[in-house]
Amino acid sequence: ISEDLISEEINNNINNDVIENEIIDNNIIENEIIVNDIANDIIDTEIHNNLIEENINDEIENNDVQDVATNDELGVKYSAHVQDIGWMNWVQDNIQTGTTGQNKKVEAIRIKLEGLPGYSVEYRAYVNGKGWQNWVSDGISAGTTGQNRKLEAIQIRIVKTANKVAI
Repeated sequence: ISEDLISEEINNNINNDVIENEIIDNNIIENEIIVNDIANDIIDTEIHNNLIEENINDEIENNDVQDVATNDELGVKYSAHVQDIGWMNWVQDNIQTGTTGQNKKVEAIRIKLEGLPGYSVEYRAYVNGKGWQNWVSDGISAGTTGQNRKLEAIQIRIVKTANKVAI
């Protein structure tokens, strides 16, 4: 075997390793972007919750509400279904759900409100290869499980479910 053939084979192996590493790096970056997008959506929801809380406080001042939960009882809880792992524990207050640095897909999400009677959280997921799913609410799974399909986007909205809030 000539030195040129050996050198060419070594260069081909190095090039293949570089390409494989770039694919892995791109998948990790893509997964981190998805998790960050979901976290940003959850933060936006919490900002929206703060606005709702202000509205509730206004309703209290106008005697439209009998009692209101304290700030410690108010919150958005969420849980992600992760490829090869399953459902993560419920978390809140900007705590991460999902994984980082493990190249695992977030396949589904569940979101629920705590301490905010008269309001509901609705959300839907855009699933890779399937598109937008129907709206679900209050802890129901959005996305897929066991199909190896990642969430590409999520929409979240808080809706009023009753004219008067009574706790």
